[in-house]
Amino acid sequence: RENERIIEIALRDLEGGENSTFQTLVNPQCFVPNSHVHGITTRMVNKPDDLIPILLLFVRSRQKPGEYVVLAAHNARSFDVPFLRSGFTRCKAEFPSNWLFVDALTLAREKSTLISLQALRQSFEILFTGIANRAMATCF
Repeated sequence: RENERIIEIALRDLEGGENSTFQTLVNPQCFVPNSHVHGITTRMVNKPDDLIPILLLFVRSRQKPGEYVVLAAHNARSFDVPFLRSGFTRCKAEFPSNWLFVDALTLAREKSTLISLQALRQSFEILFTGIANRAMATCF
């Protein structure tokens, strides 16, 4: 994960309410491969922005004082967490010690043979919204 970069991130606060979602493209400062899969081109992300400060701002705006932030992601252990840690390191920012991660893939493997996001979505009758292979589409 050292040479790879985040190109899009999305979060959804499951408590809902105003401004309960966050989604942004991220400038990886390099060529974006596989545009045919996710529809994100280098040109789309070729604007200066810094993910970590705006991500922290969103999370802190939703966080309850003194409580942990629980982030859930499918394959978090192998994918999301290493990418986030690398992003924090590149920005010379300290990774929040009160962030906890739940790996939905690990939970799915414990309970079922259905482990893909599509299979889980169908099994739990969760309506698909968004564009396939984009970050917000995986937030459910």
